[in-house]
Amino acid sequence: MMLSDQRERLVGLSKRIKGDSLPLEALRDSISELSYILQRIEELLPGSEIDITSTGQLGHAIYSRSTRGLRFYSQCLLLWSYRILEILKEIGGIEASPGLRLARIIIAAHFGTANGKLKTNLTRESGFLQSPGFAPGGVFKYAIGPLGSPASTASRSDRQIVEALFKKYCPGEKDFNWWTACYIILHQRDHKVSIEDLRQIERFLRDNGGIITDSKSVIECVMTSLERFVTPEAQ
Repeated sequence: MMLSDQRERLVGLSKRIKGDSLPLEALRDSISELSYILQRIEELLPGSEIDITSTGQLGHAIYSRSTRGLRFYSQCLLLWSYRILEILKEIGGIEASPGLRLARIIIAAHFGTANGKLKTNLTRESGFLQSPGFAPGGVFKYAIGPLGSPASTASRSDRQIVEALFKKYCPGEKDFNWWTACYIILHQRDHKVSIEDLRQIERFLRDNGGIITDSKSVIECVMTSLERFVTPEAQ
């Protein structure tokens, strides 16, 4: 689903929210703001795809401005999405996904969630949240830390825990990749991750870094939750 399609679906869902109470007004306003964030991301994407090896000074300036803007709006997308889900939790009892909740905590708390070797490898100059990595359609992943791999800071026991959980929850996945292993476990659709296993994954990410969520998962979570709220019989 393209960003423009996501915006239209969000607007349509907002129109189906009836009532004039403060929580419902806040929900509609937040959906409108999230729609604007998606619009800005869509507008900035072309500039971020400029080949800076074959462009002039103007192209460099557009590329730099676009990537800075996308970094900002990518974090806005996550925070506003979580805001919508927090409202839905209060008025509809709908919980955010574990991956989205963790991503929001990490961005909001920034350096406060890092421990161990990860904390010593991060500085305010290098940044805690890696620049978003883009794929066709505007999907980008949020990754913790500017490190080559979570394994670069993880202890042997930490690595063994994640490897075991990967085998447990992803038996059909053949290729193990440190950057995506925890992401795949957090976003399991066919297997519900136990609370204890989820805590272990969260602890590993906070201590060692890794990919935590992406824009596609964030928006899908928001839209699915809104559908459940405006159509209670679908729950």
